[in-house]
Order: sequence, then C-alpha cells, then structure tokens
Amino acid sequence: MPGVRGKNVLVTGGSSGIGQAIAVRFAEHGGGLTLFPSFREPWSSE
Repeated sequence: MPGVRGKNVLVTGGSSGIGQAIAVRFAEHGGGLTLFPSFREPWSSE
C-alpha cells in the first residue's frame, strides 16, 4: 500500500472481521491507527 506510511487512519469495527484485517494491513505498512469497535447490541437509553 503505497502512501500509507506516516498517515493516520480511523478504522471502525477494527476489533474483528474486515475492520481488523484492514487495521492490520495499515499497521504492517506503517500507518498510525485509531480503532473503534463495533457494538453488536444496540445502546440503551437507560
């Protein structure tokens, strides 16, 4: 992935699945990461 080194990326759903695979690839190529997990259960208003 040319052009990724030194860039910062935001990956949603980065704790598993496709988001995790994308995060790993960016990290392997020198990208800085901010990860947000995806939530399987809806947030409660309580």
